[in-house]
Amino acid sequence: MKTVRHVYILYYAFSFLLVFSFSHLVSCPVKVANAAGSTGVALSVPVASEGSGPGNILSYIDGIYVLTSTPYDNFMYGVITDTPIISIRDLDLGEDNSRFVTSFGESMVKVSGVNGSIKKGEYVTSSKIPGIGQKANKSGFVLGLALEDFNGSSQSDIGDLLVFVDIKSVYIEDTSIGITEVLKSGSGILFLTPVTILRYILSALLVLTAFVIGVVTFIRSTGKSIEALSKDPLVNRTIKISVIYHFILTLIVILVGLIISYFIITY
Repeated sequence: MKTVRHVYILYYAFSFLLVFSFSHLVSCPVKVANAAGSTGVALSVPVASEGSGPGNILSYIDGIYVLTSTPYDNFMYGVITDTPIISIRDLDLGEDNSRFVTSFGESMVKVSGVNGSIKKGEYVTSSKIPGIGQKANKSGFVLGLALEDFNGSSQSDIGDLLVFVDIKSVYIEDTSIGITEVLKSGSGILFLTPVTILRYILSALLVLTAFVIGVVTFIRSTGKSIEALSKDPLVNRTIKISVIYHFILTLIVILVGLIISYFIITY
């Protein structure tokens, strides 16, 4: 019986020490997240940027936490929050030079209308305004999904928006962006769907085929016309008309190929 009692005493003592030690690292406020709060776990990090506040978006660049200032920033780390449901503080950092940041879960985010109004269910990403988000209307890295509407039409329209933070790269269909812009951006092609890539391949093959057929047909007809002209100079006018006819026919074949390719890409 004494042995069993000693085991229970050791068990409760160990449990108390474990809970006591963990309580120094984790604080769990009872309050529900307010206008700048978060439902996710927040970690305390040192923020190098001055003027940072609740709702601002941070990036982690070269070992430093700074306000985001690049649209679709692939270094996005999270959102500053003052009232997280669960927070883990780094005891080596002072309260004056660190902020709680959440990287997953619901959080209020500072956004701007620089890219237009944001509807519920649309993606939110970083913008050129330091620490401020915007509507994502093309493929790239996003901060998360909007959980409510935000009305704004200019860079100066800034407010709070409830966002489900989940930083990742996404593909957003945008037919207004041409293949030349994708090639210029380089990394943009990584976000194209297989169907979109197949469309570009088919349109390129179609244009190439139309061009080859048109040119080959024109060369053959011109060669025959020149050969006929050498045999009978009296048919000069007829041969000229034939050459012009085949030239126009070649242009029509190439033009039809371009039109069909355009419809393949845009529809």
